[in-house]
Amino acid sequence: RWGKTVMMPSRMLIRALLTQVGNFYIQATKDDKAEDVFDIIKRAFLALQKTLPFIYDHTYSNKHLHFRQTQTITRKSEKVKFKEENLIKIEPLPSKITSIQGAKITEYFLDEFASQEIMDMEQLFNTLIAQCTMGTKDIVGKLWMVSTVENAKSKGVPFAESLWNESNPNERDAN
Repeated sequence: RWGKTVMMPSRMLIRALLTQVGNFYIQATKDDKAEDVFDIIKRAFLALQKTLPFIYDHTYSNKHLHFRQTQTITRKSEKVKFKEENLIKIEPLPSKITSIQGAKITEYFLDEFASQEIMDMEQLFNTLIAQCTMGTKDIVGKLWMVSTVENAKSKGVPFAESLWNESNPNERDAN
């Protein structure tokens, strides 16, 4: 099945492969759902790695996928040693707002936000905006908050409606 829960992580992986550094995060209604979405990315990356093993060096587990192009890799004995500034990270995060504080976000995917009961959507969105901008105008990250309408049953629905209404491109400022 090729729905949003498969297409968005696939898109995220493609963007991560085309960048040199970045933080890509996934959250969902529950921690295990975010890990399921992350698993789609990890399996696709590992399949690509088997086909083209010389392109990226990487480390991974059920909780992270970190990689970089092999030209910038340094090795110390058998372990891969990454320089932090050239690292691409893809990670599922726990379903809490404090999980995303402190790191600049290149791309963020929240699956089924309209069914989210754990996090307050307005507080989450305001935290995410701070993580996706440098100063007040420079946008450095993208947010993808998607949901199936028939699953919508939380406070996320009114928030989504107000966000949509306030984002009218004909009525916003020059940013």
